[in-house]
Amino acid sequence: MGTIIKATGISTDNAIKSSNENAIAAGHQCIEAAGIDVNDIDLLINVGIYRDENMLEPAMAAFAQKGLGIKPDYIKSQPFNAAFSLDMMNSACGIINAIQTADAMFKSRQIKYALIVSGDAHPSNKDLESFPYATVGAAMLLEYTEDQKGFQNFSFKHSPTTEHSVRGYLDFNNLAEPAKERLTVDMPAQYKEKLLEFASESAEEYLSANNLDRQTVKLITPQAEEGFGHKIAQSVNVKDDVILDLYKEYGDAHSSALTMAYHLGAEKGLYNSNDNVLFVAAGAGLTSACATYTV
Repeated sequence: MGTIIKATGISTDNAIKSSNENAIAAGHQCIEAAGIDVNDIDLLINVGIYRDENMLEPAMAAFAQKGLGIKPDYIKSQPFNAAFSLDMMNSACGIINAIQTADAMFKSRQIKYALIVSGDAHPSNKDLESFPYATVGAAMLLEYTEDQKGFQNFSFKHSPTTEHSVRGYLDFNNLAEPAKERLTVDMPAQYKEKLLEFASESAEEYLSANNLDRQTVKLITPQAEEGFGHKIAQSVNVKDDVILDLYKEYGDAHSSALTMAYHLGAEKGLYNSNDNVLFVAAGAGLTSACATYTV
């Protein structure tokens, strides 16, 4: 029994500059691909980090829930058919946190489908070179199956210091622009190098602890720079012939990277029934998260 991926969707339209709109566009594509009734979605989790206009409240998940028409009226949906939405922000690792949360909810038999959406954009909704992440969106629809497939063996790791971590914040000393259009992202010079080391170490520990066959397991990795996934594969002695390098075309998709990689890989027919796919996430903190997905 396990949590499986029912469908995925992505938003890569350059005309969309909003994190919310990208998440919603990807969600629509995902729901359409799944062919389900939107009213059967009981849980929506947003894992995007950077928010339109630097909004803190309400949760960005609420905007996605409304935009997708997922039981938007909580009162009318009571008592047994309301949907719950929330934000879950843990750098690029939030997708694994969200899958683990959905998995726990499925096991309680309280939900039918869970939708995870993501999207990052500069709060001004403008293309700025100072913003290091791609303005894209992704969505993953999950369901529970009685088969011995799906996600398992979730693992999370944190570095003992934040010395090499990225910091994104609103600088109130800068009064040249309205607060809703400002964002400072500090990325240490060695961030990507240290992130690669940390992600590789985490993947190595996970592979060894879970006795995964390195000749057959398929990796899905962050897209922090060109060749990032191939370098992880080489470090942990895993074949890299099915790793998609999305960076050259899309840039660093950040919170959407793993979902985008799975979506595009599935479109190319890279994942077959009973394949073990290792999702490796890594981001600011430094933090990492791993989970095995049996197709």
